[in-house]
This record gives sequence, C-alpha cells and structure tokens, in this order.
Amino acid sequence: MNYRILIAVILVSVLIFIVSKTVRLDELWEELKAFPLQNLAILICLSFLMSFLKATRFYMLLRSINIKINFWNNLKAFIASQAISPLPGGETMRGILVTKEVKVPLIKTTGPIITQAFLEIFTAAIITTLGGFIFRVLQIPSFIFLAIMLVILGLLIRKDLVDKIGSLFPDNKYLNKLIKNVDQSHNYIRTTIMGDNHKVPDKVFISCLGLSIVINFLGGVLIFLIGSFFSSNLNLIRSIYTYSAGSVIQGLTTISPGGLGFTEGGMTGILLLSNIEPAKAIGIILIYRVTTLVFNIVLGLLFLSFFYAKTFIKGTKDE
Repeated sequence: MNYRILIAVILVSVLIFIVSKTVRLDELWEELKAFPLQNLAILICLSFLMSFLKATRFYMLLRSINIKINFWNNLKAFIASQAISPLPGGETMRGILVTKEVKVPLIKTTGPIITQAFLEIFTAAIITTLGGFIFRVLQIPSFIFLAIMLVILGLLIRKDLVDKIGSLFPDNKYLNKLIKNVDQSHNYIRTTIMGDNHKVPDKVFISCLGLSIVINFLGGVLIFLIGSFFSSNLNLIRSIYTYSAGSVIQGLTTISPGGLGFTEGGMTGILLLSNIEPAKAIGIILIYRVTTLVFNIVLGLLFLSFFYAKTFIKGTKDE
C-alpha cells in the first residue's frame, strides 16, 4: 500500500506542475472562490445517493448467492469500506467487513465483490463506447477497452477459458498462482453472474447492470451541476461521458489509490475536449473529487471508527 501512496503523491505533484504551466493559478483560485459553497450540500447529498445505490447493488449481489445479511449491516460495511480507496483496497475491506457482519467464509464474498467491481467498470465502458461517437478521438480506445471487458466477462463465467490460458503458459509461476486463486473462488463469481443454471445471466445481475446505468447517469448529473455552478457550457450528455470515462480511468489505474493523479488528469482532458475553459475544467474536477472521493473517505472513516473499531481492536488483541 505504501508504494501506491508514493506513486499517488508523485502523480499529483506532476499534475500540479502541469496545471501551473497550463493555467494561471490566480485565475484558478478566482474560479474556486466564486464557487457557491452552499451548493456543496446538494452535491454531497447526490454523492451519498450514489453510494447508497452502490450499496443497494452490493446487497442484491450478496443476497443472490444466499449471504444472509440485512440491508443496514450491508450499508454499514459498504460505507466503511470506502475509507480505503476503491479497487482493490476498498473491495478487499468490503469482504472483510461482510464476514464481520455475517459468519460466512471470506472466499464466498468474492463473487459479489468481483461482480460489483466488474459492473462498475463494464457499465462505464459501455457508456464511453457509445460516447465515442461524440468524442471521435477516443472512439477506438473505447471500443478496445469494451472488448477487453467482454473478454474478462468470458473469463469470469467460463472456468475452461481460464484453464486454457494457464495451459498456454505452464511455466509461468505468477500466472499459475493467479489461476489457482481464481479456481478457488470461480464458482462463487460464476453463480453471482449467471445464477444457478449457468446458462444465461441471472436476473439479479441484469437488474444490477440497470442500476449501474442509473448510477452513471447520477454521476453525470453531479458533474453537470458542478459545471453549471461554474457557469460553464457543459451539457448533460458530455457530463455523463466524463463521469463514465473517469470510472474507466480509475479502474485502469489502480496503481495509485483511487486512481489519484490519473483520474483528475484524464477527466480534465475530456472537459477540455468539450471546449471548457482550462481553469473551469480543473475547478470542476477538483470539486467533483472533493464531493466524491474525499467525502466518501471521510464518511467511511467515521463509519469504520464508530461501527468497527472495537472489532478490529479485539481481533488485534486476540492475535
């Protein structure tokens, strides 16, 4: 984890340097000062609604493989896990917290956890691919990434494909170890996606896919509102694309916590392609990250310390 934080610090430093050379910092400061702070409450409420819907999606996936957890305990675990940046830290913490709430093996939670992470990126990939018809310069990368996600979907639901890849590289110790880990949890993942019949996607998975589309729409609304507060000409369609592209970038750049550095740079670049002034574009993304990443981490820390601190302290003493 330490190396990821170091990478994030380096990337943010580089990003700040680039920003300082791209726009006048006093101009950016004026944009930020002009932002109506009272509207942060609206943005934070919308951000929490998105987290609530993600927690609902996770709850549906847990229940689909008979993990008997009530919604409140699921919500506590989900929000607390946001204290650690998502992919993969937050996902790992989520599984640990679920096992604290209900007595199930940690490996059983891998199905909902991996499916949740996959849906997050897969839905964003679909939307960015459709948006590629607007942003022509990003059309080919979007199609390539969607194709990669479809291959990953195939690997998640068909163990024989995973085994075939392993047979192509029999001497690769790292790959064989990874395949061994996948073998242990593959049945839970496949059942979460395909249900018990393993022939067609489960109705819960389809419902969660629809819920993921709603979440991406709300993310677009969030960016659209921030843009309107900055008096920019950013429309809703481009806002939805920007949010979805940010999710894709964040999923691809797990080398830093929450995709820190990569996500901000990529989303700012997309706003510049939408002819948003550089100072406004940077301001929009800064406010967006404060109301999503920073807010979620702070709220997660509060939930973690309030609901789970005693559990972890007790676990440490037992060791």
